[in-house]
Amino acid sequence: MTGTIVGAVGARHQARVDRRGALQPLDTGWSLAWSIGADDRWRDPADDPTVRQQLVDAVPVVRTALRVPGGAYLISV
Repeated sequence: MTGTIVGAVGARHQARVDRRGALQPLDTGWSLAWSIGADDRWRDPADDPTVRQQLVDAVPVVRTALRVPGGAYLISV
């Protein structure tokens, strides 16, 4: 899994956020993926072409945005 490492520098626990917003703690064998229930259907960022991602300022936070009817939905990790 490639992506951005989040967590405090030197912290015991850190995690990786992939380009579709899935989160994987570095010291475990599992990952957490998410989806959004919109008015028309379930939206899965792993399959949706509207997913956008950006780093937030100078902090270890990745913001993943997914377009849904009525606006965008943001997840920040």
